[in-house]
Amino acid sequence: SVLFIITYLTIHAGSPLLSCGSMLLTMLAIPMAFLVTALVSGSNEVTGAAFLSIFLIAGLGADVVLVFINFWARSKTSTPEPPTPCTSTAILGARKRQRDANP
Repeated sequence: SVLFIITYLTIHAGSPLLSCGSMLLTMLAIPMAFLVTALVSGSNEVTGAAFLSIFLIAGLGADVVLVFINFWARSKTSTPEPPTPCTSTAILGARKRQRDANP
């Protein structure tokens, strides 16, 4: 499944380095999570659910990478909208203009 995810990320992102690097970081998080869990709980058993969580973590890691790639691609084509004044600033500005108009 990890090989499929790397292939799909490479096709989607167009960068084998990005796809392999992101999966490497995702997979390196698994031993760290096991270590922290073993230290906190005091148990060092690996259950079937913990073994199957590898596939879930790989899928979630790929999803995060795809979201960031899409945001990056959209940031190239979209222009930021100008900030809108907040309501209180607009009201205070309108009151000031009204006071200045009626001395």
